Amino acid sequence: KEEMELGEKLAENFKSEDPKKQLSKQDKKNTFILLFALLFWFISFNAVETFYSIFCSKAFPDASFVGTIVMAGLPLSSIVTFLLTINLPVKLGRKNCILIGLIAIIISFGIIVLQGLIGYNIIIFIVAIITCGVGWALINANSYPMLVEVANSDNLGRYTGLYYTFSMVAQSITPILVGFLITIREKYDILFIYSLVAMVISFTIFYFFKENKKKIEKKSALEAFDE
Repeated sequence: KEEMELGEKLAENFKSEDPKKQLSKQDKKNTFILLFALLFWFISFNAVETFYSIFCSKAFPDASFVGTIVMAGLPLSSIVTFLLTINLPVKLGRKNCILIGLIAIIISFGIIVLQGLIGYNIIIFIVAIITCGVGWALINANSYPMLVEVANSDNLGRYTGLYYTFSMVAQSITPILVGFLITIREKYDILFIYSLVAMVISFTIFYFFKENKKKIEKKSALEAFDE
């Protein structure tokens, strides 16, 4: 019961209490900001997901196990983050959680880009990739809820469709763009440069999202029972 009540409080935003009325100006602005921010973070991250195995074989030709570690490390670090940060949005807010995730990925991609200039180190590369998984979990755990919080029972499907339309468009075009750039440059180091630039653009867009800040105190199960 207390979790249901908490969810309802978290879903409060700038819109009118009347679900039949149109979105407020701020909610409309937030919706566009979130959709275009997620477009670019999917463009960024899906590029790495698509080409990381080939990249690892080129960057670490004598260490084929790196690709396997990356394959396991990305989802595993995301799953662990989901479990450990389940209450973090209540404490920091969804926007701050996403910003932290974006910063973590930007730093990680930046480190990998710098490694391309001085030489790749296996340990640093793997740590950077695992950090990306942590950041990606923080982003995904909070982005979809932020979008559907604007919706109501009559248009929930529309906003869910918008979310997946923008994310799938990004995941459709980014392999083509990266493949084209790799063909021109004839080197795979362009992969993380491309992803870094797209993620910085995403951060810049999302920074202007205005969250409805409302302090919510999460009660323990014992306190709820006492009531």
